[in-house]
Amino acid sequence: LLHEPAAYSQALALATLSQWGSTVPADALRVFVFAYLTDCFKAFVRAAALAMQPIHWVLPQGVAGQQVWLALQGRAQHSFTRLPFVSQTQFDAALRSCQRAWVRGEDSAITALFAGVPMVWQLYPQDDGAHRVKTQAYIDTVERAVGHTDPLAFARWRGALCAANGVPLPTAIPEALATQGAQVWFDFLNPSAAQPQLQAQALAQAWALHCAARSPDLGLTVSSWLKNWTIH
Repeated sequence: LLHEPAAYSQALALATLSQWGSTVPADALRVFVFAYLTDCFKAFVRAAALAMQPIHWVLPQGVAGQQVWLALQGRAQHSFTRLPFVSQTQFDAALRSCQRAWVRGEDSAITALFAGVPMVWQLYPQDDGAHRVKTQAYIDTVERAVGHTDPLAFARWRGALCAANGVPLPTAIPEALATQGAQVWFDFLNPSAAQPQLQAQALAQAWALHCAARSPDLGLTVSSWLKNWTIH
């Protein structure tokens, strides 16, 4: 898994997004959205309209980004970076500059994971429900590794991930999260009120460090492979 060091400085994050002509309020929560357009995503957009703090949306080309733009444009505390079709390097840089992310697919999830960005990972919806099994397996893995570091932050992240993938929440999660609707997304988008930004960030960075420590060094892996490779 190829990855870069975590953590963008505030100045670098703002500079990264300004190249697309955006003015990014320094006090806004930067949220990256690259999603499948499902019913759970529509609930996310409805909750976003009720946000209590300024949000700067980073929206790649696609139907989901268009839905966010149409629903929230013109509202005073929402601003936008609408990404054109860009290189993978530029796409990853825009994602890494954010403080929250809704991502889909493997590449975006890996980028957000190693960057330590608190993220909701939406797996490709499958008719047989296999994506729900995969979601639960991922949650279980994260819980075993870092869930104990901040149980409340983990519970809120788990609530958002379950909501994004249609996974029923375990009864142990606080009742306020069991709606899997507006409350989950309201908490996700209002860290100052319900989940301090540092709590979510610390959990995401703990998971990033855990994964990085267990990723084989690419140079050593390739060297070993070449050493044992012969042409017949």
